[in-house]
Amino acid sequence: MKNLIFLGGTMGVGKTATARALQALLPDCVFLDGDWCWDMKPFTVTEETKAMVTDNIVHLLRNFLRCSAFQNVVFCWVMHEQAIADGLLSALAGEDFRFWNFSLTCTGEALAARLQKDVAAGIRKADITGRSLPRLPLYEQVASRKLDVSSRTAEEAAGLLAAFVTEQPILEGAVFDMDGLLFDTERLCIEATDWAGEQMGIGKAGWMNYRTLGTNNAETRRLWLAEFGPEFDYSRLSALVSEYTRRYLAEHPLPVKPGLYELLDFLDGRGLPLAVASSSDEQTVLRHLERAGIRERFRAVVCGNQIARSKPAPDIYLAACARLGVDPARCAAVEDSRNGLWSAANAGCFPLMVPDLWQPDAETARFLSDKATTLSDLIPWFAAHISPKVG
Repeated sequence: MKNLIFLGGTMGVGKTATARALQALLPDCVFLDGDWCWDMKPFTVTEETKAMVTDNIVHLLRNFLRCSAFQNVVFCWVMHEQAIADGLLSALAGEDFRFWNFSLTCTGEALAARLQKDVAAGIRKADITGRSLPRLPLYEQVASRKLDVSSRTAEEAAGLLAAFVTEQPILEGAVFDMDGLLFDTERLCIEATDWAGEQMGIGKAGWMNYRTLGTNNAETRRLWLAEFGPEFDYSRLSALVSEYTRRYLAEHPLPVKPGLYELLDFLDGRGLPLAVASSSDEQTVLRHLERAGIRERFRAVVCGNQIARSKPAPDIYLAACARLGVDPARCAAVEDSRNGLWSAANAGCFPLMVPDLWQPDAETARFLSDKATTLSDLIPWFAAHISPKVG
């Protein structure tokens, strides 16, 4: 099957250079730049010209996808809004290809330095920094796997992208979520929240857990107050949920997810360094890991109360990878929630999913590296992707 590779990123981040380098690495590859279709003077943005440009891009992509001479089609454009990629893909419905969506990101400092260099060389106008920098955070809302190029050359970035597309064995670490993935605690939390809601007179409130899957306590609190008002006693709710959970676990074993020990045994045998990145607080995470007898399996544990921005921001996965000493682009992230999977993709990891309470929507499904029914079902994927350097 042919590969259609989208490469997005704000102006000056290095899309064109990286796409050119990627074209040199992939066999039978064509490179298309959306900006070619906007190379007009004067530069005119109207509904008519936008529709025309989109139609031209789709026409080119479709023709190259249908041409027997090409196996890989690389398309780069700014694509800072989800609707841009969605519109192109919708227009290509019926074509046969495997879709890859990447966004190049970098720090604001690195981007500003690159843009200033281009301005000094006469390549860009002086206003480019003010137009490009504000777009950086928009890519966290785009369903794509991110690649930080702050300290990477175009050739280095292209090498990693080619490894993704050709599924080379480059994996050097793995990070796991906890609730709903390692342990069947999300359902327990729903029961506890139902009970707590009844005690507080708001009725069964376990449905709120679907809204807060993968978020840390600060973000969860914000969502509850947004739903029930600023005067809602979230502290009492949390205390009641904790009380119910403590009583349950005092009488029942911690519910471990199927395949957990089998997968950990396999990864231990391959010498892959592991971490936990959970939105729950540190005390709860460590208590659960100890109770299940798997605390020592993980070299690092990063918890929601240690990170300022909650999932789907990439912060917790970036922190976990840093503690493992592993490049996010060479690290798997195993998750069950939308927020968690987007966090992993925004960090640039390989997002793997074992569904619990939620099945992936179309946007999320596009960037998954694999989806399995149980944790042990992921063993073949890990076996195929672990780097020979590991172990």
